[in-house]
Amino acid sequence: MRIFFCLFFIIISYTLFSQTAYKQEGLASFYANKFEGRTTANGEIYKHKSKTAAHLTLPFNTYVKVTNLENSKSVILRVNDRGPFIKDRIIDVSKSAAEELDFIETGLVKVKVEVVDYAEEIKTLNEQTIKELEIPDKDIDILATSSNNPYYSFNVKVCKPNGYGIQIGSFKEMENLARLTERLKTKYQKEVIVEVSQTRNGKLYRVIIGTFTKRDDALKYSSNFKKDFPDCFVVKF
Repeated sequence: MRIFFCLFFIIISYTLFSQTAYKQEGLASFYANKFEGRTTANGEIYKHKSKTAAHLTLPFNTYVKVTNLENSKSVILRVNDRGPFIKDRIIDVSKSAAEELDFIETGLVKVKVEVVDYAEEIKTLNEQTIKELEIPDKDIDILATSSNNPYYSFNVKVCKPNGYGIQIGSFKEMENLARLTERLKTKYQKEVIVEVSQTRNGKLYRVIIGTFTKRDDALKYSSNFKKDFPDCFVVKF
């Protein structure tokens, strides 16, 4: 059953991960060249040189140690995107991270992913590595103490939209949904809708903007989003 929420902001619960116990093994891939400069799921711009990664469930700004199980090389990365959406792959790493892990030629490699404590890990990192993590200044204090967790006010109503909309992205965990929906409403002055779908692997949240009577009108308006969200597309409600 599909449920649509028209909202200024919606708070979504997500699984809490132990900063010392979370470990996962599986296949890793890396970002193709076409993703350079595109917007990640948390609103940042992807850069090959940055030490960042995409993970399906770990909260944004989680720091992970990714180890190539074939050569024991490892790298510290910050999660700022969602993916990979391909069976059996557990993480997408930036191209520079793939070079450091030494699997550019093969494209895929078996890795171990471990969540690390940033406050402890930073003691072992050099200045260049810290720079490549591109840590948002606003997030450093939040990492240091949980008492600085942000608060949001929100309004939610259930609605039944008709016609067509423009899907901006789909996510399993939406820590930054408040900032994204507010930015969309402020910049484009259009209604923001979130579709909540139940999938085999859990709930999936699709962010859709606008309601248009005609598909051609939605297609024409979607050009406004191509710069910030190049993968957006028109959907029928």
